[in-house]
Amino acid sequence: MGEFIVSVIIIIVMLSKKLFFFSIEPQYSASILGKLELGSLIALFILGMFAFIKGARLYLQGRTGKRTSKKFDLLNLLLLVSVVFTIGMSLLINLNKTSLHWDAIALYDARAKFLEGGMKFSDMPTLSKYDNLNKYYYLLYPPYTSIGHFFWRNIGIFSQVPVGVYYSVTLVLLVAIVFFVAKESLGLRAALLLVLVAASNYSIFNISIKEYTNLPYALYIVAGILLLFSYLKTRKLWLFLFGVFFVSSSIWIRLLEPMWIAVSLAFGIAVFSKRHLLRWSLPFAILLVLSILQYVSWTYFTKVIAGNPGFLNFSPMTIIEPFVAVFTGAPIVVITTVARAWGAPFFIHFLALAALLLRWRLVLQKREILFLGLVLFFSISLYFLEFYFLSFQVDWWSTIAKSLDRSSTFLIPVSGYLLIYLITSSKVLVRRG
Repeated sequence: MGEFIVSVIIIIVMLSKKLFFFSIEPQYSASILGKLELGSLIALFILGMFAFIKGARLYLQGRTGKRTSKKFDLLNLLLLVSVVFTIGMSLLINLNKTSLHWDAIALYDARAKFLEGGMKFSDMPTLSKYDNLNKYYYLLYPPYTSIGHFFWRNIGIFSQVPVGVYYSVTLVLLVAIVFFVAKESLGLRAALLLVLVAASNYSIFNISIKEYTNLPYALYIVAGILLLFSYLKTRKLWLFLFGVFFVSSSIWIRLLEPMWIAVSLAFGIAVFSKRHLLRWSLPFAILLVLSILQYVSWTYFTKVIAGNPGFLNFSPMTIIEPFVAVFTGAPIVVITTVARAWGAPFFIHFLALAALLLRWRLVLQKREILFLGLVLFFSISLYFLEFYFLSFQVDWWSTIAKSLDRSSTFLIPVSGYLLIYLITSSKVLVRRG
């Protein structure tokens, strides 16, 4: 029930921003792509609600006996207090700080102020038409974050509260969805430990006090991954529908990192079955097609309706050169540079992958664990490929690599879950033996 309530809140936030965007962009809302992408999200939400209600009725009808109460021991209490303290520190900082981060002010907050002045997103490329280096800047990222800032400034009491508090609220939602999903499979204490690690580690805490797209993106992509994980474990339809909603709509927050590809591939492999080919191909196709729809629709808006120039240049040479450079050792340079820039999270993810290899028999038996492991592997692979190809496009690619710690924070709960699960399951096996 907990993950359902949190999911509904997160979905309503996304749909409210989508509807606002449609109301100010009539040309896009009248297009076929615009109608399809909004209609598909609304359909996922409505169908997911019906599926949950139907499942809840069957669950209540089948319940017998009294609920057993469990004691809340001291260690659990300490973990809970630590989680609350961490979120409280984020809130305290956001209430008292002044935002000085470049993109937070010059892009996300600036676009919110342009909206207040009556400007549409499709008009914003005109602001940089004389900037030969950054013509693409104002539509480089989708509008989710800026609309959030706009709403925050124009909704009652929130208008008097710093917009940074919005990110502390986002952290609460992230912690909540991770906790409720993990509690079902790991138990209360392990779930509290996981959310403590997720909330208090430097990478996630850092983006909770910066008005960037990273934390909202982490919220949606993590929610999508965890609900799809739960679907593979329980086969509850609402988990799949809401999971697809979150993964596909995360593209409307950050477009540059195609992590939806990693999630889609991982899900497709995890559900694959030769005996039930249709049962495998339909969920995979729904996830992949709706994610592509979200990607194409925003690209269509920026290129066709807003006339925004591209960020990268593509030509036969830019495609051939990276393949030829494989034989010159270029991938090694990129791998070492990215690993160094990624920092501590890289070693955590590497440790999780190593644990998966050591427990490969268990992983193959559990589709949901295989799914999380493949999400981790494919995501890391995509990040390296992205920076490898970028290194042939711009000479400042290694500077961008330093932002990898922020953009990849969604992998921390994934690696954390895998490590806790694999460690605790090995203890269970030892006890049984």
